Amino acid sequence: MKLRITPHSAPPLWDIRQLGAGDVVVLVDGYEQRPDWVRYAHAMSIAIRRGVDIERVRGNSGESE
Repeated sequence: MKLRITPHSAPPLWDIRQLGAGDVVVLVDGYEQRPDWVRYAHAMSIAIRRGVDIERVRGNSGESE
């Protein structure tokens, strides 16, 4: 599964916490400006321990760095 976190939208925190090996969280530029970013960072730390990969993307183009 691939979930995106953008400045204006994000999946439910529970969905991120449930991800595992083979899943990906895509961080779109500006993600850290979300008022709830700290909660998402914590959820991602749980997911990373379960084997999730993280990608950063510039803009909404879908091109990975």
